[in-house]
Order: sequence, then structure tokens, then C-alpha cells
Amino acid sequence: MKRMKLFSIFLVACMLVSLLAACSGKETAETPSENSTASSEAVRTITDLDGREVTLPENVESIIAIPWPWASIVFAVDGTDEHIASMSATAKKSYENCMFKTLAPRLAQTNSGYIDDAAAGGTFGVVNFEEMAKLAPDLVLIYKAQSGDIPQYDAIGVPVAVVNYGTLDQVHEGIRLLGTILHKESRAEEIINMHKNAESQVKELTKDIPESEKPSVLYLYNSTLMTQPTGFAGWMIEEAGGINAAKNVQVAADSTNNFATLDMEAIYEMDPDIIIMSNFDPFTPEDIYSNKLANADWSSLKAVKNKRVYKIPMGIYRWSQPNVEAHLFLEWLGKVMQPDAFRGINLKSSTQSFYQELFNYDLSDEELNQIFRTKANAGLELWN
Repeated sequence: MKRMKLFSIFLVACMLVSLLAACSGKETAETPSENSTASSEAVRTITDLDGREVTLPENVESIIAIPWPWASIVFAVDGTDEHIASMSATAKKSYENCMFKTLAPRLAQTNSGYIDDAAAGGTFGVVNFEEMAKLAPDLVLIYKAQSGDIPQYDAIGVPVAVVNYGTLDQVHEGIRLLGTILHKESRAEEIINMHKNAESQVKELTKDIPESEKPSVLYLYNSTLMTQPTGFAGWMIEEAGGINAAKNVQVAADSTNNFATLDMEAIYEMDPDIIIMSNFDPFTPEDIYSNKLANADWSSLKAVKNKRVYKIPMGIYRWSQPNVEAHLFLEWLGKVMQPDAFRGINLKSSTQSFYQELFNYDLSDEELNQIFRTKANAGLELWN
């Protein structure tokens, strides 16, 4: 009887040990898997600038920016190129010829073959969604004008966030959205504050300038005489104390990004005080002074007679489009259009400080000359 009792106790003890071991083994085997799954599937919802709710991974590791300037804006807000999967072919062309490549050399290897910028007349281009899917982005940035493509992004399982094109305030909204997406809210606000401080200073410097003393300024986009009657460049011209000479030019209903093409008769009629030329085209002020551009005679224009034709600067992107150096573009325009009012602005110092504070990079004099196109803009006084 005693032996039977001892055996029963031993049997119960063995069963308890086995049960505890099984429970322990199950916890050890399953807990990491559960944690791993929870980590890999962590998502959040943000609201883009079209009011759409977009579900993203908690940590976005790979972004494709379709709008031309926005790869450089992602870089500036993020402080690294690690999360940029690709950019449009037009943006890549700019990258190859500006400070962006110096600051982010890894992006030279990115693939832009999924987009045909020329297919839309040199605008945003046509996306090959199958090719894009191979890059497996966590997020694609588009402009609202491209919202018609969203169902195709949905079909390949890629989240899309809409940003807006236009004014400096709209640039700030996009920068703030990127700050949220990348968990870089403080850095985004730092950039926005740089812009707002410069904008306030520019408004103060120009507030007492009468309309009669504001020069008319023609923005030329390329050598086919395209311009943007409404848009970022025109808005910045007026913000910095000038008049957008092309603001009343009719834009075709099917125009992408507010482009219009001028003829010389229209330019003669405008007779602008100043002409500024973008970096979407290699044309230079000398092409106008020597009557090479468009095989036309430019010599009768006030801007030509007074040698006030300038190439717009290009830092990490073309300044005539929405960009993180918008505050520097405002100061440059002020120097060009209202040199007396802006005499106290030290543009060299502003630019050096921006690159040092945001990118921890010290610009050389050669790089400053590259940014401000000093060879093409011979005679333009910027540092006084």
C-alpha cells in the first residue's frame, strides 16, 4: 500500500514536470514569432495633402518621389539618402549637375527606368507600374494632378501620398507631411522656420516699394520659350518685390503644371525689365544677348539693353520649382530685382549657413560659384 502511494506521488510529479516543460517550451518557441510578426506588420495611418487617409509601415524605409523636386526635399527633411529608392528621370538629370550629387552620391546608382518623362512632353511622365513594383517602395509621392494613377498604385500594393504644387505655404505643408512620415518632425519645422524667417524679412524690406518701382520679370523655362504664368516662380517673383510679366498669359486647358509657350511678339509686347532663365535647359544669358535663342532679335528689350538677363541658381535642386532652398531663392530674387532694398542681405552667408546647419557641409567658393552660376551671371552683385 505504501509502495502504491509512493508510485502515485511519483507519477503525478512526472506529469507536472512534463506539463511545465511543455508550457515553457511553447512560450519560448512562440513568443519570438509573435513579437516578430507584430513588429513586421506595425502600421499607421497619415492624412496626405489631398485629405486621403494613407496606411504606411510604422517605419518607412523606401520612398519614390515622382514630382521632380521632392527627392531632394525628402533628403533634406530626412537628413540622409538612405530612404530614397528612386526619383524621376528629370530629377535625376538635375541631380547629376548640382549639389545634391555631392551630398548624396549613393543616389547616382538609383534606377529611374520605370518612368518616361518625355512621354508627357517633358512634364511628369508615364509610369511603368510593373517596373516600379520591382523596387518595392513603402511609399510613392505624387502631385494631385497625378491622382488618376492611384488605382494603378493600389493594384501593385504601393501606398501613395499626395503633395501639392504652388506656393511656399504648400511647400511647407509637404515638408511637414514628410516630417510626420519619416519621424523627423523637428527637422521639418527647422526648414520651415528658415523659410518663414526669410519670408518675413523679405516682406519687411519690400512693404514700402510702390508698384511703379517694381520691375516686370519674365521667367523662361526653356529655349522653346515656355513659361509658367502661374506657379512657384511667378509667386516668388511677386513676393520678392517684382511683377510677373507672364501672369496674364493664357494657359491651355490641357496644360500640365501651368505651362504656356510664348512667341517673340508676346515677349516684345511684355518688354520685361528682367529675364530669368531656368536650369531645365542649358541656355544662358549670352544666348539672348547674342540673339541665338529662338533665332530671334532680343536687342530691343529693356532687359537686354540694361544687361539684366540672369540664370537662376541651382543648389540641391532647381530653385525655380518648389524646393528646400526657397528662402535663398527669395533673397536672390530680391538682390536681382531690388538691389538697394536688399543691400543688407548677405546671401553668401545665408547659403553657407543653410548647408552647414542642415547638411553639416562647408561650401567652398567654387561650389558657391556653381550654385549661383556666377560665370553666366557676370556683373551681378550678390555678396554686398
